[in-house]
Amino acid sequence: MSNSTHPVAWPLGLRLAAIWLVFVAWSSCAGWILSWSGQLNRTGYLVALIPLAFASAILWKKTAGGEFTLPRLRQLFQRPAVAAWLLVALISLVGGILYAPSNYDALSYRLPRILYWWQESRWHWLEDADSRMNFVGTGFEWQMLPLIIFSGGDRLLFLLNWLPFLLFPALTFHALRTCAVGNSTAARWMWILPLCYGFVLQASSIGNDGLGGILVVASLAFSGLAEKRRSLAALVLAAIAAAALTGLKSSNLPLMLPLGFFWLKAAWRMRSDIRGWSLPPSFAAILLTSFVPMAVLNQVHCGNWAGDPQNSFAVRVTKPLPGITGNTFNLLIGSMELPVLPLSAETKRSIRSHLEGEHSLTSYVQSGFPRFRPGLGGEIPMEEGSGVGLGATLLLAAHFLQRRRSVSSMTIPWIALGATAVSVAAYMAKMGSESTARLMLPYYPLMVAALLAVTKRHSPRSAWMRASYACLPLLCLMPGLILNPNRPLIPLSTLAEIPAVPDGVRTRILKLDEAYSSRSDSLHAIRADLPKDCTTIGFAGGPTQSAYSLFKPFGTRRVVEVNRANVESFEWLVAAPTGINERIAKSWDEWLPGSPYEVAGKYRITFTAQVGPEDWYLLRRKRE
Repeated sequence: MSNSTHPVAWPLGLRLAAIWLVFVAWSSCAGWILSWSGQLNRTGYLVALIPLAFASAILWKKTAGGEFTLPRLRQLFQRPAVAAWLLVALISLVGGILYAPSNYDALSYRLPRILYWWQESRWHWLEDADSRMNFVGTGFEWQMLPLIIFSGGDRLLFLLNWLPFLLFPALTFHALRTCAVGNSTAARWMWILPLCYGFVLQASSIGNDGLGGILVVASLAFSGLAEKRRSLAALVLAAIAAAALTGLKSSNLPLMLPLGFFWLKAAWRMRSDIRGWSLPPSFAAILLTSFVPMAVLNQVHCGNWAGDPQNSFAVRVTKPLPGITGNTFNLLIGSMELPVLPLSAETKRSIRSHLEGEHSLTSYVQSGFPRFRPGLGGEIPMEEGSGVGLGATLLLAAHFLQRRRSVSSMTIPWIALGATAVSVAAYMAKMGSESTARLMLPYYPLMVAALLAVTKRHSPRSAWMRASYACLPLLCLMPGLILNPNRPLIPLSTLAEIPAVPDGVRTRILKLDEAYSSRSDSLHAIRADLPKDCTTIGFAGGPTQSAYSLFKPFGTRRVVEVNRANVESFEWLVAAPTGINERIAKSWDEWLPGSPYEVAGKYRITFTAQVGPEDWYLLRRKRE
């Protein structure tokens, strides 16, 4: 990459974001290239660090400029909105430090897949494992793998979300300005948008939905910078951010329409500056960072670029109108999610019974959206399903209710709004999941930016109103942030001991505590009983049960997925009855007596609170 002939210092936030995006692109490029050369290991990554350091140093030097003085910093931190965001960032950091990663999707298939690749020193298709390990985007996995290899553990992985979260406000400001949002409105919303439930709850997690939202604002911010400064480096970084967004999840592909509009607008403005020797390697980096490599591999291995041609997880909408209807319902519920919703199971069943039925809206939606289940959300916001949340939604409503100034007559905001609406409709017509609010987190920044851009409003003038813009999202967040079962700042077991807690709520709290406290290392009891000299072990778990625990300590043991051909070839085998039934089509009681194994240990293990404890076995080959 190279700067244009008009070098001007970049704002500090964008300089830091540029280094982050270089790392994002490097991680994907290094992952694919090292895989293709069979060197996906510590040595390979040590060599790959050289171009990362070189590119980062050059970019940092060429964008250097103005000073960022401490007095200005102190003035900034005295603002209520900044103080609220800093408090949230600090709490998130504490949670990330205190707790091991426990994101369900990551532990189920995202982390195990990279450990399987590492033990083979290359990416490879996993025929006998959870099929999600094969066809979903690899962008976040390529960021996690070098950190696991060099640190030897998973405790630092939350930094891949938390550090970009620190850049979120600055990137949001520049993104909003790119979308023609007024300066004062952008300065206010740069602190509100990062306080949406989903973004905050994933800030110290290893989920990859909130990160998608940060990549969206990064692409917009650098498109705006490229247009304003005629910077080729900024234009390439905007494309890298958009490519990385698709590399995270293919469900983000519709966002290429609005992001592409702003990128092409910038490219057209600086078309005479787009030249030089750096363009081919930049294009290659963009390509490798995107979903394209995974789409090609999906097409080769299963005949469908998106993977899962049989739609085995039922996430594809078969009828557009039911899909849009169901997704709109889920999105509205996620946007209005209360800080606390202490409804009993009986009350929830009663509400659901009124929403379901043979001729109900639910029946209509499910005709084209198989996974649709009407609901009102959980007891508190949780990272597995949360979207915008009540606080930000109320402030967006307040924006429209403020004293009218004007409706924008500019063309750009209306084009952006239309492109964003098309991308949202495309997602809703194609993708159907009960986690709509979470999966659409990357869509929120563009939706908010477009709405703010077309509706000009006077900024709140009173100090009380300015403080409320900071406090309302923070107050709505606090229950979920402090009692988050993934990283509770107040232990759930302590909460259950409070005498005033009703028995039903206490039972629910204890179930959550049992499931989440062991989720990051569910099979630790089995691993502890393995002999020291056991270097290879078979794994026969069910479709949503993970072998992740068995890899620990990382790099010391080889884990092999069990199938019909190899089921009797191990010295040691970890199995669940559901896993055996799934993999070899025999019941546990039918298979075990005729197998070459004997039971060395039986365990009750909980993977999810919904399913509860299940039987697991450690099997060893019978002695002759």
